[in-house]
Parts: sequence; structure tokens; C-alpha cells
Amino acid sequence: MRVSFAFALCLMAAPAVASMAEALSMEEMCDSAERIAVARVEGATARYDSRGRIVTDYALAVDEGLKGCSAGDSLELTTFGGRIGDLAMQIAGSPQLVVGSRYVVFAQERAARLRPVGMSQGTMPIVDQPGEVPIVRQGGQGLDLVGRRQGPPGQPLPELIERIRTIVQ
Repeated sequence: MRVSFAFALCLMAAPAVASMAEALSMEEMCDSAERIAVARVEGATARYDSRGRIVTDYALAVDEGLKGCSAGDSLELTTFGGRIGDLAMQIAGSPQLVVGSRYVVFAQERAARLRPVGMSQGTMPIVDQPGEVPIVRQGGQGLDLVGRRQGPPGQPLPELIERIRTIVQ
């Protein structure tokens, strides 16, 4: 009986590795976003917000504006989680962007900050391959998405840009 009780305690203490969220369609993401851009992450700064939570502000350079911004603009996207010194906070489903990488970003204003639409669904990584068309991966890392049909592992960037432009017209 002790072994099963100890095993049950271990299961209860296991960290969650994903958050459950409703999958957003491309139309819902475009409608919810005030800014949509192909952007490169130029920097990341973790800080405490007004409620004492660790958040990370990502400095983005817009390569191509698709809604609410233009090429050459700078955006600051704020996500929950980050690292300050020896203290780290990670929220399952909150995007962790990589400095130097490019993303298709869907952002909405919340509490005077730009935040990704649908948590990590709103940050779609772009995979650049020399001599080939860049591929955009679905967002949603760290989320168990309810209602999403499994799509292709990636989509050519020009096709996704055209689809977004058609939706936001």
C-alpha cells in the first residue's frame, strides 16, 4: 500500500507539459490580430510585470507588414515566462522566441502590450533553407489544441502570406 501511495504522489507532482486550448482557424487569428507581420526577433528582455510575474519582451523587426504595420517597423511582443538571474518561470503554451529567428506573428493589444493571439498559436516559426522557399510551421507549441485538424508539417511562406492578405482585405 505504501508503494502505491508513493506512486500516486509522484504522479500528482509531475509537471504539466502542455496547456489545453481551442485551436484557432486562420480567419480567427487574422480577425483577432491588430498586427500581423513577418518579423525577426532582435532581442529579448525578461522583467517582472506589475503583478510580480516574469514576462519577456521581444523586440521584433518587421520584414513584411500584413496588417497594422509596415516593413521597417519595430514591434515589442510580450509573453508570459522568462528567466531573471537564477529564477525562471515557464508557462506551457506561452511562446519562447529565439533571437535571430523569423516568425509570422499575430499580435493583439492587451493591457497596453502586444501579446500573441492564442498564446503560441500566434507565433509561427519560419524555417529558412538556403536555395529553397522558406517554410512556416504551425504555431501552438506547448499546447494541446482541441479541434485542430492535423495539417501539413509546414507551408511555404509565400502561400501563407497570400492567404493572410486575402483574409484581411
